[in-house]
Amino acid sequence: MSAFINFLKSQFIGIYMMSAMGIGVYSVYQIVLNGFAVEWFGVVLVNMPMIIFISYLMIFQNVARTSAHFPFISLLGLIGVMLSIYPAITHHGEVSFLPVYFSIGGFIAFVIYNFWYSNLGRKHNPALKVGEILSSFRCLDANGKLISTEDFKGSPALYIDRKSTRLN
Repeated sequence: MSAFINFLKSQFIGIYMMSAMGIGVYSVYQIVLNGFAVEWFGVVLVNMPMIIFISYLMIFQNVARTSAHFPFISLLGLIGVMLSIYPAITHHGEVSFLPVYFSIGGFIAFVIYNFWYSNLGRKHNPALKVGEILSSFRCLDANGKLISTEDFKGSPALYIDRKSTRLN
């Protein structure tokens, strides 16, 4: 099941990020081409903040984990959906529903990312707690060399346990 979940996650993140980027760029294009339109600005608010945030992290930061549920980006997304829907419900006559579809679809994809993707397949380990010191142990590194947690005192380290052999 884990391999399938990892496959599903990798497919989702690629499709979500590329779609959000394409829709965001198309929305900016519509604003530049036709002048400011609140519905297209709403689509930008739904799709672009997450792309900008992830791009910033990839370029300028070195973090393994982001915010639990992105409250500010969630708020921008809700505002964006409302802005894109407003002209469709207040205008009579011919109205383009494309911005509505893009904003609602983008917000649904963001919610899936926010509450499903980043938590899917993660198991809570009661032995590991934030801020507590890791108990001492020895294991083999990727090259087969015996290492100990004592070797990393005073420096940050990343330990990935993938069916490793612990030597206590």
